[in-house]
Amino acid sequence: MPLHGYRRVKLANWNLERAATVVRRDALRQYTDKIAADVWVLTETHRDFTPSLPHSCSSAEGRDGIPGRDTSADRWAMIWSKHRLEQLATSDPIRTTAARAYPDGELPFLVFGTVLPWGGDKWHGYPSVGGVAFREALALQKFDWLNLRRTYPDDEFFVMGDFNQDLALTRYYGSQRNRAALVSALDECGLVALTAGNGEMKYS
Repeated sequence: MPLHGYRRVKLANWNLERAATVVRRDALRQYTDKIAADVWVLTETHRDFTPSLPHSCSSAEGRDGIPGRDTSADRWAMIWSKHRLEQLATSDPIRTTAARAYPDGELPFLVFGTVLPWGGDKWHGYPSVGGVAFREALALQKFDWLNLRRTYPDDEFFVMGDFNQDLALTRYYGSQRNRAALVSALDECGLVALTAGNGEMKYS
């Protein structure tokens, strides 16, 4: 991906569905090593999985909304990078994590990792019905996105992870109301969903 004032930077995103066993983590690492991204945003990941990159920052220990299971090794989102990372505070430390990456000799950039509530998922006491949990979580994350934009106005900014809401034209997941809320939030923050529409990624 060409960034303004940067060399090409390769960013990748993957939901690992917990990666709870050594065998699974070893198999996943073969793929992440093959991709050789400069930055990985991993969701539904595990504290013991690394994509062979030296720097990382993580959401808080555990996962909310999963009663009756030990989730202390689980992480909703982790950012891994070949570049030094400065972890930044977020309003939802369980579902999100953010960092400023410092490539040697180049301008820093921001990465925000997230998992938004899916259909049927509660969040912070908000019900899943009608997409309430999704929109409340999105509103809080939008606050963070805008704040990071204001704090680091010259940094390229990437939000990556699981939006749990389709923006593509080729299939449908989520709801029209949540789709409209997500489109509005991205637009207000000056963000472009690269996989929206027909899924053809376009850069300027």
